[in-house]
Amino acid sequence: MIFGEIGTFAKAFASFEERPGQRKMMNEVHDAFNDHAHALIEAGTGTGKSMAYLVPSAYYAKTKKKPVVISTYTIPLQEQLLQRDLRLLASVLPFSIKTAVLKGRGNYLDLRKFEHAMQQPDDDSYDVRLTKAQILIWLLETDYGDVEELNLSSGGKTFWLTVQSDGVSDLGKYNPWFSRCFYHRSRRNAQSADLIITNHALLLTDVVQSNALLPTYSHAVIDEAHHLEEAASNHFGVSTSYLSFGFAISRLGEGQDHSAIQKLLKLAKAHGLTLTLKNAEEALSLLKEDVDELFRMIHVFALGEGNNATDVGRISYVFKSFSEQGSLWQAILECAMRIQLHGEKTLAEVTQAYTLVSEEKELTYATRATLADIQAAIAMFEEQVQSVYELLLEYDDQFVYWIEAEPKGQKMPLIYMQSRLK
Repeated sequence: MIFGEIGTFAKAFASFEERPGQRKMMNEVHDAFNDHAHALIEAGTGTGKSMAYLVPSAYYAKTKKKPVVISTYTIPLQEQLLQRDLRLLASVLPFSIKTAVLKGRGNYLDLRKFEHAMQQPDDDSYDVRLTKAQILIWLLETDYGDVEELNLSSGGKTFWLTVQSDGVSDLGKYNPWFSRCFYHRSRRNAQSADLIITNHALLLTDVVQSNALLPTYSHAVIDEAHHLEEAASNHFGVSTSYLSFGFAISRLGEGQDHSAIQKLLKLAKAHGLTLTLKNAEEALSLLKEDVDELFRMIHVFALGEGNNATDVGRISYVFKSFSEQGSLWQAILECAMRIQLHGEKTLAEVTQAYTLVSEEKELTYATRATLADIQAAIAMFEEQVQSVYELLLEYDDQFVYWIEAEPKGQKMPLIYMQSRLK
């Protein structure tokens, strides 16, 4: 017996007070699990809802030998489950349970990428050097490699994008760090877990992807379910910003020694291949100018048309691309079209060059690693080009489109364009 005046909860707490609402909710969850039914439960503050669903979830997972997925929306609730509730659960259950946490792949450090970044310190800014030192110290302590354990600066967050785990640049068996990969370790732990803690974003990704990210499961608890619609709308939407597009451009090229284009040229030369990417570099340079101009014009347009402010003080404006009037918006659309043309030209030549080099035989680990990073940079750039197209050059009435702009501040103010399901 867990609850009640003589239950294990009462023994664990000297000032234990039974909560009828908690008992009722636990029974509702238990019945829903065993009847293979849906249950929609609203629990007020102080109900003790986490334990009310964790106890029947643990019993079901243990007796049926099937995992139960627990999905949350916010990181604080996930941390509460990990640091407090699951530890308490383990102390009161008459049997042991195994729990695992699985987050989106971008939350985990890629050790191969970080090793590669440590070998290229020449162009590091102060923020990047500080972040590298921070990660080095953290690696001596972390068991999970989860970025949520770090408190990164804005520059550190940008650096993280270059060392986070992703499927595009995964070398698989060719990666010497594979056995120690934080992401794959988390997935392996989840395969044998009774309770799998995840978030709404990963849960939704698992639903639509052909390759399952979560272990096979039949029962799930959606905590903070009132945010599920918002999470789905955001997850299946599209967004871009001046900073994200600029980062994608710099990672692909823009004359930097460690850019994808320069890496491709060096690999081609090392393998005796004749390769020129002049057209791609010229197209990318023109695209960079157009991206600067596009976001400058969008900023002016948003400040002129927007009359709503977000919670963080940004000007917000909901738009329908082909319904907007005026010469400024027409100039915005023309600029977006030029970005598409320059983007397609850049991608065509860079992708062709990548294919040429990657088809070489007997590639070394270092070459495979470099090619994987190049492929990831190409994918990031292509995603940004596609986002501008979907946001400005096409319209779907099932989505809502809006712009957010900082009213003042930087030389190139922050601009965000987003769409999400209605």
